[in-house]
Amino acid sequence: MLEILQSVVNERFLVTSRPRPTDVYSAVVVEIERLNAYRPTFDQLAVPTLRTLYREIEKLEPYTFLRGRYGKHIAEKETRHVGKGAFSSRPLERVEIDHTLLDIIVYDPELGIPLGRPTLTIVIDHFSLLPIGFYIGFEAPSTASVMMALRSAIGTKEWVNERYPDIEGTWPCYGVPEVLVTDNGPEFHSKDLEIACAQLGITIQHNKVKSPWTKGVVERIFGEINRSLLCDAPGKTFHNKDARSENDAVGEASVPIAILEHVLCKWIVEIHARKMHEGIQAIPLERWTEGVETFPPRLISDQEDLNVLLSCFKEVRKIHPKGIVIEGIWYSSRKLTELRNSSNKDFQVDMKFDPTNMWRIHVRDPRTNTYFDVPALDPEYAEGLGLWPHKILRKYLRKMGARQIDPTELAKVKEHIHDLIQETAKTKKRKRTTNARIGRFRESSSPAPSNEDRMIEPNTSYEISFDAAPTAKEEDYRDDLVEDDDFLADGMQRIQAVGKDDV
Repeated sequence: MLEILQSVVNERFLVTSRPRPTDVYSAVVVEIERLNAYRPTFDQLAVPTLRTLYREIEKLEPYTFLRGRYGKHIAEKETRHVGKGAFSSRPLERVEIDHTLLDIIVYDPELGIPLGRPTLTIVIDHFSLLPIGFYIGFEAPSTASVMMALRSAIGTKEWVNERYPDIEGTWPCYGVPEVLVTDNGPEFHSKDLEIACAQLGITIQHNKVKSPWTKGVVERIFGEINRSLLCDAPGKTFHNKDARSENDAVGEASVPIAILEHVLCKWIVEIHARKMHEGIQAIPLERWTEGVETFPPRLISDQEDLNVLLSCFKEVRKIHPKGIVIEGIWYSSRKLTELRNSSNKDFQVDMKFDPTNMWRIHVRDPRTNTYFDVPALDPEYAEGLGLWPHKILRKYLRKMGARQIDPTELAKVKEHIHDLIQETAKTKKRKRTTNARIGRFRESSSPAPSNEDRMIEPNTSYEISFDAAPTAKEEDYRDDLVEDDDFLADGMQRIQAVGKDDV
């Protein structure tokens, strides 16, 4: 099918009459139908989607694109400064970031059910073509997922070999990029991201409209991951309707999210990094290694500084005698109490938190302009819990009429929902809806940091106020997640029947 797409693009799209992609797509469909007339029923070629055709067009080099549709003169005039696409002379001069929905349904061994298709956010170094960081999660693309991927990219990767000792080789990529190339998604235009990048000295470059080649490296990586890395994995999904009908991806899903991360790291270190790449006429790992010898990466000296800077939400909160409360979760420590006692009773502080893991918050001490960690009073509940799943649990408690919401009640509701999910998975009812929504409960994050109360050295950059307002896409997603009343609707009556005393 890929060969057919490429042939039609070359013959029907790269012509000076400049037909629209939708017109070219018709030629693809006709050609596949012609070929299928000579093939047995069980070996029919799948008809690609229009989006697949667009992806092939986006892979075209700028010179090829312009030469085919506008002629040699225009092509040479428009590309004389950039040659075959953007040029990089050193590592981290230009990195590209984007999201893709992976063609696999993963499994949560703790819940015992399929979770749905995860979203991969990946950061690629344009000079070496090496991935330098990624984030796997089930939330819609958002500022949070961009921040997490950027945090992964900048930080060192010793954790890879510590967590996965079977991986042969290291992932040497780290450092602050000079230019971050993005598309025009709302998550890339958020105030939080702009301020964080400004503090780190990163320039954000948004793709120009109708210039798909300005960020083609990451698109090719996505294609390679879905086509080669995940091609034989249990739970593999297909775009073609007939292929989907013969493949119970949900029923076969047996790849835990941790294994997916393991496999992705192994693919980056042992395969992609060591394979000759035609685009740069070099092996990515060797090109990176040679480049950093001349241009050493710029690194944030303390990983904790980076964690705080790339925390996605900032708010101003009052310190109560019990501590600070966020969405019903209380946080307190001796240092927080000492700070409150040294101020008046209405004293408020700046604080930040990571929405993918509510186990701690970062509070700024105005006396020293430093941030310190404050853990949740109920770490058993908050550890590994994202903000949005927490909001769902609170929502259902409100539906049951519980006026006082405490962590014990929330933990019990989590167990009730767990039981209902397992029962739903067994009966196979509403598979598609359930898998899409349940997947949002579980999120992948970097290794949990130490519980030690670590001070961050004074840094005036933390004085800048982050805008906590979500982007339009994030707001829509939150509304869908928190207000989706029919989620587990069949089980809600059973939760209510238990009674709030039991919950």
